[in-house]
Amino acid sequence: MTELLAPAGNMEALKAAISNGCDAVYLGMQKFGARAYSSNFDLETLQEAVTYAHLRDVKLYVTMNTIVFQNEVEEMKEQIHKLNEIGVDGIIVQDLTAFDYIVKNFVDMEAHCSTQMGIDDVDGTLLFKELGAKRVVLSREVKVETVKEIKRIAEIPLEIFVHGALCVSYSGNCLMSGLLGNRCANRGRCVGSCRKEYDLIDKTTDTSLGKSYILSTKDLNTIDYIHDLNEVDSLKIEGRMKAPTYVANVVSKYRMALDHKITEEDKENLKKTFNRTFTKGYLFHEDKRNITNILKPNNFGYEIGTISKVIKDTYEITLTRPLNQNDTIRISHNNEDVNLTVAKLYNKEGELINTADDVCYIKIKERCLREM
Repeated sequence: MTELLAPAGNMEALKAAISNGCDAVYLGMQKFGARAYSSNFDLETLQEAVTYAHLRDVKLYVTMNTIVFQNEVEEMKEQIHKLNEIGVDGIIVQDLTAFDYIVKNFVDMEAHCSTQMGIDDVDGTLLFKELGAKRVVLSREVKVETVKEIKRIAEIPLEIFVHGALCVSYSGNCLMSGLLGNRCANRGRCVGSCRKEYDLIDKTTDTSLGKSYILSTKDLNTIDYIHDLNEVDSLKIEGRMKAPTYVANVVSKYRMALDHKITEEDKENLKKTFNRTFTKGYLFHEDKRNITNILKPNNFGYEIGTISKVIKDTYEITLTRPLNQNDTIRISHNNEDVNLTVAKLYNKEGELINTADDVCYIKIKERCLREM
């Protein structure tokens, strides 16, 4: 059975993942994980997480997928020993020293090759199988046909990303963050250089072709192709920096898809939590012009209507989708955004309502007009 592997940046996200149907969870510790700015886990909360997961027949993997400096080797070994004592099922690693140490010293704890290793072909997979890897997480640039070929020839468990943020650099090995922001992405401290606005310069004329978020990739979404991946052992959702609501939403939809229970409405609901609009990625031969979203580098959301009238501080919204009290909305106008929570929602008579389907009214202080 294909494993559905979910991210957890904290205990609340882990519980959200498990309650929504994942088969395994991956998370990071305070050090050696590629998400240094996530909440992450210490030894005490990791023990709680392992106990919680294993009681529910869910596996737990720890990411130690950064490069390790020479003066950190003993600390790295000590952490691996503690993870083994706690009972984690596997460790996802990039550094060859960490990989070799796990393989040679631990029988019951698996060494998984991180996507950061850049393994993208049969030869690389066979090499690490020979060296003792129990699973290989392939590069996100690998096409589905190659994934199946690697599985057929190498005969080793494979893991691939099926949903979430994409890195503009190959297999996540970014040097841009360190060069521009003095924070090394391969040490878990990505500054998000690819999410910045850049001026595209025509060097033949030394003129600007305009500013845009030219390096900002869309989010991967393969929910429509999930059954083309039946031969893959583990389907991985990106998102250790994401909120528990995001984890719950995405995990539940992929669980439905794997169980042949998903509807088109369910797929559409993936847009209700964080997304930069979607792409099927290199995995399913996306047109290269459709990999990036140059308009906006953060949460895009989905359109629910337009502002049709403004009377002082009251805004009339003509809806194409329902709006509920306490929903978070973004009002866009002239490339500027206003984000707010709909604390109070009114009908035409000025009465407070909980939900609206066609026309509703909100009161806000910010100046923004006409377009939502």
